Amino acid sequence: MVTVITGGVKSGKSSYALSIGREFKKKLFIATAEPFDDEMKRKIKLHRSERGRDWELIEEPISLVNGIKKGEGYDYILVDCLTMWVNNLLHYNIDTDIAFSELIGYLKSYRGNVVFVTNEVGLGVVPVDPVSRRYMNLLGVLNQNIARLADNLIFLVSGYPIYLKSDNSSILEHP
Repeated sequence: MVTVITGGVKSGKSSYALSIGREFKKKLFIATAEPFDDEMKRKIKLHRSERGRDWELIEEPISLVNGIKKGEGYDYILVDCLTMWVNNLLHYNIDTDIAFSELIGYLKSYRGNVVFVTNEVGLGVVPVDPVSRRYMNLLGVLNQNIARLADNLIFLVSGYPIYLKSDNSSILEHP
């Protein structure tokens, strides 16, 4: 089952995804962020403390498919987040078409519980510079493609979920 949790910056996406995961026994957190600067180091430290010790961790900034494959056997896999993953692909000059196709192709036949956190970038101001516009467009396309195949799509606004697409499974029962 594929679930996408999206929303604006600081809308509560990660906290909501963690709260869903707490009900599962064997859970994995796939972190895509890299500590490029002091602000990101603080954010990563905060996320670690929010998770607690009952989550296994894989740091996978580039190959999400490999990270998810390593999580086979887990009851719940949380990928946090696609926003940073796209950033990393651009930073390391990875072909986004290939990376996106690999992930989407893998998810089409995936049978476990995987939850993706991502930012909704289509509601804000269009950036002035071409690099930022490219990033926004790539993330928007990726979000659309994963949402299209997802079983559940949840939009967070100020910490409150709006269920846009749901298969009515227990993964959506928020503790």
